[in-house]
Amino acid sequence: MKDATYLQLVGSRILSEANDLKRDSRALAAEIRLDHATVEDVLSGRGSDQDTEDVIRRMSDTYPIDEADLRIIKDDCEAGVKLMRAEDSRKTSRIFRRPDRDGRLEPYYEYRDTAFSRLSPFRPEWIRELRVVPDRDPHNPDVAFNNGHFLHQYSMYVGPVNHYWDVDGKRYCEPMYTGDSSYTTPFRPHTFTSRSETERALILAVTFGGNVRRAQRELYALGSRAERYLLDQDTPSDATKSLVRQYLRDSALSLAQLDADLRRAGSTLSARDAVAGDAPLTATDIEDLADVLGVTTRDLQVPVFDDTDEVIMRHRRAEDAYPYPEPTDHRYTVRPMIRTAKMPAMRGFTARVVSRDADLDSGFTSSLHGWIYNYSGNATRLRWSDGSTERETVVEPDDSLYVQPFVRCSFSRVDEEPAELCVVRVAGHVGGDTQRELSHFPSISRVVREDRRWF
Repeated sequence: MKDATYLQLVGSRILSEANDLKRDSRALAAEIRLDHATVEDVLSGRGSDQDTEDVIRRMSDTYPIDEADLRIIKDDCEAGVKLMRAEDSRKTSRIFRRPDRDGRLEPYYEYRDTAFSRLSPFRPEWIRELRVVPDRDPHNPDVAFNNGHFLHQYSMYVGPVNHYWDVDGKRYCEPMYTGDSSYTTPFRPHTFTSRSETERALILAVTFGGNVRRAQRELYALGSRAERYLLDQDTPSDATKSLVRQYLRDSALSLAQLDADLRRAGSTLSARDAVAGDAPLTATDIEDLADVLGVTTRDLQVPVFDDTDEVIMRHRRAEDAYPYPEPTDHRYTVRPMIRTAKMPAMRGFTARVVSRDADLDSGFTSSLHGWIYNYSGNATRLRWSDGSTERETVVEPDDSLYVQPFVRCSFSRVDEEPAELCVVRVAGHVGGDTQRELSHFPSISRVVREDRRWF
C-alpha cells in the first residue's frame, strides 16, 4: 500500500471517529489543541505522517477512545496476495526441545514460518516432528505434551505423524498420513511425533483466533467478571434459558412482565419455565420468546458440543475426491479436509492441479482469508486478481501464500507431474453476525471510507 493511500484511509477513519464524537474539524482542532488547517489536512489524507500521528495521539489523550481504533492495518500484500518462498521460510527455522524419557531436553520440533500478513487472522507454521517413536501409545514417556494454546488449530499432515491429545486428563493417539487433517480446540494439550527415522514427517498447522480472540482486549479489561458471559452448556434448552435470563437483565424485564408479555402473545409458556427448570423448550416456545424479547430465534439458540468435538480428525479417502469447478471442466481434483459445526467459517481442502491453463474464471475465490501451501515436489503457475490488477508467478515446492478475501486465484501445471496444494480458509473480523449487520446498511461506501460530516 502506498503511503499516500494509507494516509487517506487513516484520515477517513479519524473523520469517522470525529463524526461519532459529534465534532466537526473546528471543534476537534480546538479540543486537541492543534490548528484547524493541520486537522483539515489530516482528515482529507493530505497530512504528513507526523501530523497524522499527532492527531491520533492527541485524540486518544483527549477523549475516552482507544488509540488503536484510529489506526488502519497497513496492507502488506501485492494485489491481495502475499507470497513466502521456501528459502525465506527456511531462514526462520528454529528447534524446540522437550524432555525425553530420561528427562533430557532433546530436539522435538523444527518450526518454520510460512506466509501470513498483517491482515490475516492466522499464524500458520511448518512443523517437522523430530521425536521418533515406534508405537501409538499416548503414555509413551518420549511423548511430551504442550499445555494447550489460546488459538484454534487446523492441521494437515505430511508423512507418518502420530497425533496425540488430552481431554480432561484422558490421553489419545491417532496415526495420521499425508492428506489427513485435524482440528484442535483452544487450551487442549496436544503433541505430535514421527513414526519414521527416514521419511519426512511434518504438520502444516494453521493457528488462528476466533471471535474470542477478537474480543480478548475487552475480556482482559473485564477480568473475572468475564466469567459471567459463560452459558450453561448442559443441554440446548439450558443454554437458551441462560440467554433468556441475560436478555431479561439487559432489558430490566421482570419475570412478571415476561409472563404478561407471553400471555399477550398467546403463549402457553410460563416465564419461570423460560428461565429455569428441567422442562425442555420447544421450537414454539423459542419462537414465542424471540417475539416478546424482540430478537430472532437464532439469537436464542446455542449449539451444544461434547468431548468428542474437542479434537476431531479426518482421514484422506480416495472416494472423497471430486473434479472442480465442474466434472465437464476438470481443472483441479479437490479433497475436503476436516469440517466442524463448532467453527462453520473454517474450511479446508487439498487441490491437485490438473489443468495447464490458469483460467481465472475457473479458479478459486472466497469470503474467507486463505492460506495455501505447495506440499508436493512440483511447481505450479499462479495467476491472481484483486479486481483491479492481474499478476502471475510460479509457486515452487514448499512455497506458501496468503490470499485476502474475494481475490481470485487460479493454478496451472508447470511440471510434468501436478502440484498438490493445501488450502485452509478462516474468517477474519467480518464473520456471520458482522456480515448480517452490514447487509442491512443502505451503502457500504461510507463504511469502508467515510467522506463527509454527517451532522
